[in-house]
Amino acid sequence: MKKKSSSKSSSSSKRNENDSNSKDKDYDDSYFKRMHRRAQDKFHDPTDEELFIENLMNNIKGKEFKLCKYRHSSACIVWLLENMNDFNKSQKIIDKISPELLTIEWTTDVNTHAVLESIYDILMKELAKQKTFETDTAKWIIKWMDGVAKFVVDNLKSFLNESTERENHLLITTMEALGGIRIGRGWNRKNMRFGNAAGARIDLEAMITNDMIVKEIPQSSKHFLKRLAKAIVLDAPDDECRELIFSRCTSVGLYLLFILRVRYTELCQMIVKKLVEIVFATDEIRDQICQSANGAYIVEIMLLVASESRLSKIWTKYLKFCDVAQDLAPDLKELFQIGRSGIGVCLAKNCHDQPKMQTPLVTAMMKAFDSYEPKDKQLNVVPQMLFYEPSPNSDRRDSHSRRNFATQIWLYGSLMLQHMFTYKDPYKLSKSLLSMSLDNLMRTCQDRSGSHVIDSFLQSPDVELKHKSELVERLLGKYHLLACNKYGSRIVENIMKLSNEEVRTTITQELSKKESLLMKNRNGWFVAKNVGIHHFKKRPNDWRDVERGRMRRTREFGDFNPIMKHRPGNMDRSGMGGRPSFGNHDRRSSPDSRRRDGRRFERRGVGRRFH
Repeated sequence: MKKKSSSKSSSSSKRNENDSNSKDKDYDDSYFKRMHRRAQDKFHDPTDEELFIENLMNNIKGKEFKLCKYRHSSACIVWLLENMNDFNKSQKIIDKISPELLTIEWTTDVNTHAVLESIYDILMKELAKQKTFETDTAKWIIKWMDGVAKFVVDNLKSFLNESTERENHLLITTMEALGGIRIGRGWNRKNMRFGNAAGARIDLEAMITNDMIVKEIPQSSKHFLKRLAKAIVLDAPDDECRELIFSRCTSVGLYLLFILRVRYTELCQMIVKKLVEIVFATDEIRDQICQSANGAYIVEIMLLVASESRLSKIWTKYLKFCDVAQDLAPDLKELFQIGRSGIGVCLAKNCHDQPKMQTPLVTAMMKAFDSYEPKDKQLNVVPQMLFYEPSPNSDRRDSHSRRNFATQIWLYGSLMLQHMFTYKDPYKLSKSLLSMSLDNLMRTCQDRSGSHVIDSFLQSPDVELKHKSELVERLLGKYHLLACNKYGSRIVENIMKLSNEEVRTTITQELSKKESLLMKNRNGWFVAKNVGIHHFKKRPNDWRDVERGRMRRTREFGDFNPIMKHRPGNMDRSGMGGRPSFGNHDRRSSPDSRRRDGRRFERRGVGRRFH
């Protein structure tokens, strides 16, 4: 019954719209439909297009403001504005859409808003061509834009109280125009945050500057930006501002911070100060804001636009890492259950520079994964982190729904362990990793996330050599299987580079017995070529001479190429095309480069060797 009533209401609304269209004598729906369709087709020649424009201009003359609210006529006006190369003709249309005629109902209509966007775009491009703001054209453009901005600011309470998508869109468009930013830029959390996809911090000012149409904005634009900032944030009560910026109108706050960061720095820092005081007013408010997706993103942007001195004050007063880590550590289990596993990764990463927090975090992880008491259960912490499964009622925001628990390692557990193996004392984690069954160990080595954990374990200078040697010995008899796997083959090559001659000889001998199997597999073929199985079988003395020469070069030039601590954020990405070196991304070099490396089996290897 509800569906029928909704369909009836929608059909009745369409009927009412058609009735209003038919009652308006200035609007000929059939004519504008034809003209709209004709505008989408190609014109025969420039003369044909000029005649079309002239016909359309004559039919909208004197009725521009009214026709903006209808679908097809507004589309025709937008087409005219975008396709007429003569600014004087565009100015005639814009003159009829005077800011003095604007009403809230008119400005929030979807059709009229499309016209406003086109007008703003044309005016800013023309303003950018003017040498100064004192020319007649520049004065006319600034006057029109100031008129619209004044209307928006004067009626701001009405827009904010409604706070629908249309009202927000109008406010954002107005701020873009006042800031001289390209209309419809579409800033969002994918491209504007602390780190990009590769984990590198973005250059915020450079990104915003690239979207500027006008290099310098008029003084009147700064005036209206200041009025907007005062009305939305600075002069608003804390409760109202918190609800508005961190809940209902997050996009408005986002654009305001970004535009002020490059156009009005002092005002931007005043807003950041006010928002910081709101966020950290109480622990309850802080948790409420930071645990919501929109609120957390605005907090991130707030810190991103803050000046260095402001960031220093925020860090000293509110964000001391040790205090934050101590507060979060007891609640890690609950955070993982509700799908906030990224917090654990951030804690693990930042503890690398806070040695006194490393042991407490490892203990907190053990408790979070029920592996702390009794003491024997501490050996289960690594497998629990790698093979973690969320409860059925948990929030599956961490890509749990796309993960096959039977075959894939938990990404966030992998990332946390990669960081934790670089700690000063990873003894308990090393023992836990080595306590895993051979099947689980192989499953980890052959997984794209798990293989990076093994890499971190092998390359960490703080993991004891006897533990590394134990891992190498446990994998004996399985190296041919690893070599034939996309991710396991990287483990084999890393072990070959990091081990001594005796270990390399043992592994190569095992691989040589399975040469026929390796040569049938793409990954196995690469490993066989890089290890030099053919030389090992046919010319073993030459193979040993080459290996000894490689180790000698390693000893002589070791000071020039020290092994860097294996931290996911610090891996060299020069050979990876800018892609991250952890998680769900493969670090293997391209087949072409691997093939070139295979021509010489004496691979360069720098690092510590197993005894």
